[in-house]
Amino acid sequence: WCKQGWTDLARSTLENGQEHIIDYQGSGSIGQPLDVQFKFNRVRFSRGNHLLIQGIDLSEIHAAQWLIAEGKLWYQKLFDESPDAYFITAHESAQVIECNAAALTLLRARPEQVIGTTPSAWVPEFQPDGRRSQELVAKHIRAVLEIGQSRFEILIRRLDGSEVWLDIFATSTSRSGELVLLVN
Repeated sequence: WCKQGWTDLARSTLENGQEHIIDYQGSGSIGQPLDVQFKFNRVRFSRGNHLLIQGIDLSEIHAAQWLIAEGKLWYQKLFDESPDAYFITAHESAQVIECNAAALTLLRARPEQVIGTTPSAWVPEFQPDGRRSQELVAKHIRAVLEIGQSRFEILIRRLDGSEVWLDIFATSTSRSGELVLLVN
């Protein structure tokens, strides 16, 4: 921005009272990087109109936003590339919201065969000890919701019909304000 631009903006603000916001990125007087937002407002006092200019240093805000975005990418990468199978399920319906590649490999499935389904799609009606699989799963989901976590073993049936024993560890967590279960 040039001096004339600032002068014109100040004059316009004083004349019509409209707030103006300018984002400035450049160098300061000693060469330091600047990332500042300026707000121009007209303020009325008994002696007339005055110009109020507020400068907000956005450097730390933008740096924090960048770190948050990087952190989210890092955690997503850990989830996606983990050699352990992970499922994120909805709290109420237990429907799979997301799973990683290892989970798809475990089930021998494609994403569209897993996302939106519930774990009941992958278990036989009865476990080898005679218990109903649905009752076992429901019992441990209740435990997760009551104490925050649960660990159990269960026999599942992959989509190709083969069966495998799993040691399940499930925890409750929040994702975008929604209660979900993280199962691995």
